[in-house]
Parts: sequence; structure tokens; C-alpha cells
Amino acid sequence: MAGFWDSALETVKDITGSEEAGKAVGRQDGLTDQDILTGLREALNFGVQRSVERASTPGGFMENPVIHIPLPGHFQNIAGALRGLGPGSQTDAFEKP
Repeated sequence: MAGFWDSALETVKDITGSEEAGKAVGRQDGLTDQDILTGLREALNFGVQRSVERASTPGGFMENPVIHIPLPGHFQNIAGALRGLGPGSQTDAFEKP
């Protein structure tokens, strides 16, 4: 994870034009690179927490096409056949975490 934060700090340096981390070189708002990096970390943590909360609600994973990972193609064929034969609830239970 450290590599990600190092990369983020480099991006902040590129954006701000600051060559030294932690200094507010040429900035009018008084924010240091560390302030910006801390804010980015907090925003990322907040986003992750909210995403986990949403995915953890009933149907939050299975009914969200953005994050749901469907069964692979050959398993979908088998699941469809089983649903047609009757054990649909058992088939659905297999796909749920």
C-alpha cells in the first residue's frame, strides 16, 4: 500500500509544483503536500467504508450490476437448467456469498 501513497504524493507534487513534501511552496491556501495527502487518504477511506456498507446490505452485492460478479458462462448454463428443473432456490443460494 505504501507504493500507492508514494505515487499519490508524487502526483500531489506534480500538481502543486512543490519539490519538497510538506512545504507549501508557492501556495496561497497554506496547505502542505502532507495536508493534501491526508485529505486524499481520508476521502479514500470514507469511500471504501461507504461502498462496503452499501454492498453489505441485503441485496447490495447480488442486485448491483456494477459490483456483482456473475457465475462463469458454463455455470450459468447449469444454473439455468437447474432453475428450470425446480431447485431454483438452492441454485440461487449457491451463487450468494
